[in-house]
Amino acid sequence: MKEGNAMGTDQQDSKGGISMGMRVNYRLVRVAIVLLASTWAFVAPAAEKQEDPAKAAHPPAPATLPAGYDPARLGAELLAAESWQGLVAAGTEDNGWANLTKTGRFSIGSSAVPSNPSVLGIFPDPHGTFGQVVRYRTPAGTAATIEDHRSFKPSARVWARATFLFRGTDPAGFTAKTRTPGESGTLKLIFLFPEGNKTRMDWVLTSSGFLAHGCPRHGNTAAVQVPMTSLGAGVPPPEPAGPFKGVYVTSKPAGAAAHDMLKSGDWYEFVLNYETTGATSYIHRFFLRRLTVNGAWEPWPTPVWVGCATTNGTPKLYHEIWRTGNKSGAADAEQFLFVGPWEVTSAQDPYGWDRYGK
Repeated sequence: MKEGNAMGTDQQDSKGGISMGMRVNYRLVRVAIVLLASTWAFVAPAAEKQEDPAKAAHPPAPATLPAGYDPARLGAELLAAESWQGLVAAGTEDNGWANLTKTGRFSIGSSAVPSNPSVLGIFPDPHGTFGQVVRYRTPAGTAATIEDHRSFKPSARVWARATFLFRGTDPAGFTAKTRTPGESGTLKLIFLFPEGNKTRMDWVLTSSGFLAHGCPRHGNTAAVQVPMTSLGAGVPPPEPAGPFKGVYVTSKPAGAAAHDMLKSGDWYEFVLNYETTGATSYIHRFFLRRLTVNGAWEPWPTPVWVGCATTNGTPKLYHEIWRTGNKSGAADAEQFLFVGPWEVTSAQDPYGWDRYGK
């Protein structure tokens, strides 16, 4: 409700069959109604704040998404996307749980998401960057994590981008650690599947803070994979590169301030790229970029990245994305994962990063 718009007044006088005396009385009544309406419109905002004082702490939703984050800009090359802005208003009674789950894309493994708005819902962006976003909550002591699946038109070139903000109740911040010593605690952040879904490329958060990535051979054991490094105008990966090595939660480009993705409470974007480069060759690339610093919009000018090139292989068409997958073990602390806009496109170079490794 906006101030001053709580109640409108009829600007048209009644006509026909009304005497002058009646018209004067009618106008007096109208004045009284307007005065009451104005008083109610003035008092109502204060009452609203008393009912939900937390609303005042949330930054207002932006008029538009940050430049480059509106999926509509991709036109016919857009394969799948969600900005969350038009799905449901944040702050509704069930936090949008019903509107999210009725799409049929959200699940916990093979089970439906429980009717619990605190587990899955739409909430105001903690920084106001993306307006309203989806929040996943993983209670302590459970390995259950919410999955969001979306299929798209099979493509030989795919760029997939998802934005995440990590918050945990553990003093160490968000963590993939588990309650059982020595147990794997990996949290799957993004899966990208080729047709057949027998292999996948992925970003995976491990309990040590390593962002592992998978470069599938598509079932061809004779395929040869080598790390992608700097060629031409590209830039080298930040860590010793290899098919399953590369980026940590503290990795950063040269000149950027030190950070920890799991403790900063800021927005980051994860980008996966698959491209068929020949009859028997293809590449997988993985990019990470910080978007906000202490809540302010300050994207890194360049991402950190890693990738691998495959020859003597079997190229595939990619057709499905998952945002978050299963967690390997029960979490040792309550976790909150905020998911902002995401998109999948077949565009040639949607983010200006196609030169990396080429």
